[in-house]
This record gives sequence, structure tokens and C-alpha cells, in this order.
Amino acid sequence: MDLGCGHGAVTALAESVARNNLRHFRITYLDISDAAVDLFKAQHPAVAAVCASADDIPLPDAFFDHVVSQFGIEYAPAAADEAARVLRHGGSVAFLMHLKNGAIWDECRANRDALGGVRDSGALPAFIRLVEESLALREGRGSRDAFEQADRDLAPCVKAMEAVLEAHGKAIGGGLVFRTYADIAHMYRKMNAFEPAEVIAWAEKVEAAMAAWRERMQSMLDAVLDETALGAWRDRLTAGGLSMDEPARLALGEPARDGAWILRGKKVSR
Repeated sequence: MDLGCGHGAVTALAESVARNNLRHFRITYLDISDAAVDLFKAQHPAVAAVCASADDIPLPDAFFDHVVSQFGIEYAPAAADEAARVLRHGGSVAFLMHLKNGAIWDECRANRDALGGVRDSGALPAFIRLVEESLALREGRGSRDAFEQADRDLAPCVKAMEAVLEAHGKAIGGGLVFRTYADIAHMYRKMNAFEPAEVIAWAEKVEAAMAAWRERMQSMLDAVLDETALGAWRDRLTAGGLSMDEPARLALGEPARDGAWILRGKKVSR
């Protein structure tokens, strides 16, 4: 069973290994998101997909030989107890978990801060207002003064967005911040060539995408584990009948930096 698996990368890999080696595994994918489960089921119909929280697994005791999770189980506080419950005697757990102050932590924090900086700049709302004033002027229901004021109001917002890019680089937020900045500049120069309603819809869609990404980054930061928190997870798994290995750290990137915790163990009591 793969817990809190999102897009299902680990589950898909397990399915591929089973298929390529002509072995039969009963593989179960579990995630709390209906959308994620539906998408995975459409792509992998042979895998059992369950929509549920990892801290309340709707399956019997001692049901699995292996329980795994890649950056998912730590979001569910009671998932250690449930993982131990559904694991058979002699079965194993293997979890990759978020590490506080590691490489992934730093990346998530930088993305959150950059996307927050774009929000705080007010660039997208200011650009929407400029487009609205441009449309009103073209339709004869606005004024040149109001348009020019909206234009002046946009300038410091764009400067604040440029400061975000200078601080974090063009690749921050998967390149979304820079693409948004470049798109605003392009549409600003050729404003009369674009349909205002489409520009406003684009800006609102980008705002929503940035907000969702920022919330996702904050959720990841909230789920990270320091040594004390990881020890608590290890203790709960031990109480559930597992013999736990010493935690290890997964090195990522070049030069290599610690990026995640590796937590493994085997169930030794029923």
C-alpha cells in the first residue's frame, strides 16, 4: 500500500516492476483527494485506488506485506498507528518524509515567499484595474485621468514584482512568476490588441494558481519533521509492533544536501 500518494509515482513504479517481472502484486493506492484518486484510476485501472485519509484507513488489520509513502504520510497525524495496524507480521514499512531545514524545505520556503511577494506586490489586481480603465475609456464611459492614474498605480507594483525575481531568480515558482511578469509586460505594450475580458480572466486564473501553489508550499512546510518529531513517529510505529531502523537522510542535488528522512522498519509482533 502506498499512503498519501498524490500523483502515484511510487504506486506506478511498483505496478511497472510487477508487470515487467511477470509477478503478481496486490497494489493499493490511497489518497484523500477525490480528484487525485479518479485521475490515478483512469491511468492505472489494474490498481486498487482508495479515497481516504491515511489516519483512518478503511481496510482490515494485517492486510499488507509492505506499506510505503513518499512525502505523504506525515500530513496525517495518526497515520503511524494505521500503518502498523494494516501491516502483517513480518511486513515492512518504508517512508520518505519531509526534513526540516533540508533542500526541499528551502525550495518550498523560497517558492512560498516568492509567491507571497507577488501577491503582496498587487501587480495582478493593478493590471486588472488598468485593463478595466482602458476598456471604459474605449467605450466612452471612462476618463483619461482614471486610466492614467491606474497606469501610475501599476508601476510600483511591477517594480515590487521585479524585486521578487531579483531576489529569487526566474525559475522560482516553476517559472510562473517570470512568465506572469513577461505576460503583463507584453499585454501592456499591446493592450489594444487583446480582448479585455480575456485578459482579466487570465489574470484571475493566474492569481488563483499562485494562491493554490502558495498554500501547497505552506502545507509542505507545516508537515516537515525535525529530529524530535521524527522520533515521535518512530516511537508510535514501535508501539504498533515494529522494529525500526535508525533514521537515515536522503541526499539530493549537486552539491548534495540532505533533503528528506528515510524511515524503515519491520513488524515483529502481532
